[in-house]
Amino acid sequence: MRIIYLDILIGVNLAIDYLMLFALSRISGIYSTRFKLFLGALLGSLYAVLSCIVETNIITSLPIKIAISGLMVLICFGYKNKSRFLKLLLLFLFISFAVAGGVLALGNISNNSFFAGSGYYINNISFKTIVIAMLISWIITGFIFRNEAKDTIIPRKTVKADVYFLDNHAEYTLLVDTGNTLHDIISGKPVIILDRFSASQILPINISLNRLHTENAADILSNIPENYVKYFRLIPFNAVGKNSGLLLSFKPDKITIDGKIWHGLVSINADRICSGQYQGLIGL
Repeated sequence: MRIIYLDILIGVNLAIDYLMLFALSRISGIYSTRFKLFLGALLGSLYAVLSCIVETNIITSLPIKIAISGLMVLICFGYKNKSRFLKLLLLFLFISFAVAGGVLALGNISNNSFFAGSGYYINNISFKTIVIAMLISWIITGFIFRNEAKDTIIPRKTVKADVYFLDNHAEYTLLVDTGNTLHDIISGKPVIILDRFSASQILPINISLNRLHTENAADILSNIPENYVKYFRLIPFNAVGKNSGLLLSFKPDKITIDGKIWHGLVSINADRICSGQYQGLIGL
């Protein structure tokens, strides 16, 4: 007869469910607090215990498993609309199936069973093996698939911007960010934000942005050639979770947004926007 220790059952499932919910947050790009992730994982671990205690197939049936998964998703990410919830649930089920497959493969390799009821039970495997498996999972979910499903779950609105400056022209895909309320304090005009790599496409070749960051925008401005410096200025900004600072900005000759004339300026950000998925931001 197999002996299952309750504390190990709870601890293992709490850890694995937390990591799966954290992976869901990473892949979907939807933030959840650690406390909510913990509560969701706690529900999953209690269900694992219940599936071992209650001797009925109903508890371990697929509909019940899906229902518990749905509750875990609701606890961690809330409910905004049916489409968002279903996409998060399907993604979580996919992650769960992938983890279960990995655990099954690990069990076959080591000739052990790491399942108890509808939960995981790891009691006789080396700590080194667990660490390696967790590192591999972290690399896959945290780096390779980070934010990969975000646009599917929460469609992002984008616009096409054509920017003309000193006989140069470039087309950019801008993410519409309603939280971007940046304006030029002198003219009061709105501001588009481009990353420095995209902005370099339209600037004269003797204006280098390689060393640009938030703290040295004034230094970069002072090093711009005299015949171009009149087109540039500094615009102060304040972002949530970041220090306030100055953005190197310029006044283009013309900007069109989806083919319509748009009157405003362009500020240059040192970092890529959404890991390079977009060239810039615009507040509409």
